[in-house]
Amino acid sequence: MAIGFPAGTPSLTLTNLNNGFATTGTPSYVNVVGLDISPTGDRMFLASRDTDSIYRYDLSTPFDFTTASHVQTLSLGGSINPYGIKFSPTGNRLFVLNSNGPVLQWISTGTYSLSTGGAWQSYNYGTASVNNTRGIAFNTDGTKMTILTYGGATGIHEFDLTTGFDPSTATYNSVYFNTAPYMTVPMNHWFNSTGTKLYVSNYSGNKIHTFYLATPFDISSSNITVGPISNNAPGGGEQHQHVFNADETQLYVIKSSTSGSGLVISNSFVEEVGLQDGDEFTFNNRDYIYDGTKEAWEVNSPITVAQSGSPVSDLSELADSTSILDDPANEVLTYADLNAILAVTNPATGQLAFNLDTSDMYIFGGTNWQKVYDEDDVPPPFSFGGDRAIMNIGYSSVESYTGRLDYYDITTASNAQIFGDLTNANSNGKAGFSDSTYGVFAGGIISGGVRSTEIDYITISTTANAQSFGNLTVGRAGVSGCSDGTYGLAAGGDDGAGADSEVIDYVTIATPSNAIDFGDLQNATGRREMGSCSDATYGLWAGGYGSVYYDEVDYVTIQTPANAQSFGNLSSTRSLTAGVSDGTYGLFAGGFTVSGSVIFTNVIEYYTITSPSSATDFGDLSSNKRGHGAAGNATRATFAGGFNNDAGQQITTIEYVTVATPGNVTAFGDLTTNAYQAVGTSGNAA
Repeated sequence: MAIGFPAGTPSLTLTNLNNGFATTGTPSYVNVVGLDISPTGDRMFLASRDTDSIYRYDLSTPFDFTTASHVQTLSLGGSINPYGIKFSPTGNRLFVLNSNGPVLQWISTGTYSLSTGGAWQSYNYGTASVNNTRGIAFNTDGTKMTILTYGGATGIHEFDLTTGFDPSTATYNSVYFNTAPYMTVPMNHWFNSTGTKLYVSNYSGNKIHTFYLATPFDISSSNITVGPISNNAPGGGEQHQHVFNADETQLYVIKSSTSGSGLVISNSFVEEVGLQDGDEFTFNNRDYIYDGTKEAWEVNSPITVAQSGSPVSDLSELADSTSILDDPANEVLTYADLNAILAVTNPATGQLAFNLDTSDMYIFGGTNWQKVYDEDDVPPPFSFGGDRAIMNIGYSSVESYTGRLDYYDITTASNAQIFGDLTNANSNGKAGFSDSTYGVFAGGIISGGVRSTEIDYITISTTANAQSFGNLTVGRAGVSGCSDGTYGLAAGGDDGAGADSEVIDYVTIATPSNAIDFGDLQNATGRREMGSCSDATYGLWAGGYGSVYYDEVDYVTIQTPANAQSFGNLSSTRSLTAGVSDGTYGLFAGGFTVSGSVIFTNVIEYYTITSPSSATDFGDLSSNKRGHGAAGNATRATFAGGFNNDAGQQITTIEYVTVATPGNVTAFGDLTTNAYQAVGTSGNAA
């Protein structure tokens, strides 16, 4: 079965921590262009071109700039026009970029103090074409110094120092990184602690550019690979200097303009490197390697396996580590379809089987059959779910209509805990979906039976109440949702006035906004209370109720707005069935219909989402029920709550199946209260 492959585009995200500092108190000054902070975060230094001075502040709480108090001022006497400052790592030498000349000046100080000793010394950058100096940085031992300049040869110039952190021993080594192809006006540069990343701030758009260095602190163009750009660096004035905290999870920026006060902004700093060429990944004893040129995962160390029976293609590109080599029969058996493979009696660990119906290879891992992928059929990332289940309770006979959200870890059988509440406490009958990071809930019934257009969202990793996302195009309840990890779709429902809806809406999950019309379900008169699921490409809706109870299954290609098409049929008509997917197979469980009398079912059926067909029996729920929610990850599907017809009451029960192994459910735990018309989704817990 497909599980999540490592994935991700490199990204750089800054978030304001709202504990900054402004130079509007006493003393007050503007045109603030220099910032440095002691490694322990208890001292901050600011430089102003307006006053030609450097100011020291002590912080009673490290790195909390709201606790800063002024302690010292060092006047530069009008002879130095500062455009950046930096202390040596020991705090006993202060460097100042003097834009008059330009020259670099430095002086001995007390440890992270403005108490100076001796005279100012100067270095005029030798043969380097330096004009307006904007930034200074050193490697770890101070034997390399880099200077950013704007004007002349705009970019970063590298100098060798015979004695660490002593510019009097500096020589320009002619190594120069031209920043012009990436930005017009560079403002500052700095390295991470290991020297493997170079950051350059850009005046235009308040951006920060990342560059990867194969050799630490080496800015030779041949050593540099372009990384992500942050488009959310702090606005409101020019960003001059930047300082990391010790573990580089926070970045501090001094912002100012010629006539504006200085503002120190504290930001969380999150960088996702993404996939790199040669990265390796293993699952189910299979090894894969990432090809950066193809931007795809490929099998690693391909081998050839003997075969018998019908021809099997592409075996030379299959890899299953030791399992294929240990195939006891040393041959590939062929079967008509997956059901025939699952019916094999006592298969040996490592046994291979080829599904003639779908041209897929399977291997028996000792407890169940697993699908094997070659480089042309690598499963996509499980980007529309994760290991944390989020379950909207819906209606509870104990607590009436409730906007409560429960959560639990799908990988570990346990009881649920309270996550938070939706924005409207009285709601049920919603659509739910996620992109692994954000969970979204749309529509539903609110107070007075009103059909809502409200869309809420949560950050799945952080327990809290929901926030407003936007609105559906039409208010309705009994809506059903699915996602490909980028777009979330909400389909069907009823308007509360006797009319059912055929409308499919969609949103971009990462961008709160109002929904946009996607297309329509097949049934022109609409349906409500359908089961739904998806993979990274297709969205499915099954069953439901309108003028009659339905067994039809509709599908859409999620990236392509259009009307739904026919996928197949359930084994019987039903409404309030629960749908869930592992990224390859879609399961629909339980529900009810009316045919002379009310008929509940405990049946679980499944589909291969990429292959339109009718349903195949998977197993059974523990009871005949309807209105339960479902949430899954790349391995398990869980079913929670619902109305248990056998017991004649709403229940708290959570149960699960392993999607790779058709069979009956296993007990998992309980929700925090009983639930009806519950709706679930899942995502990443961290």
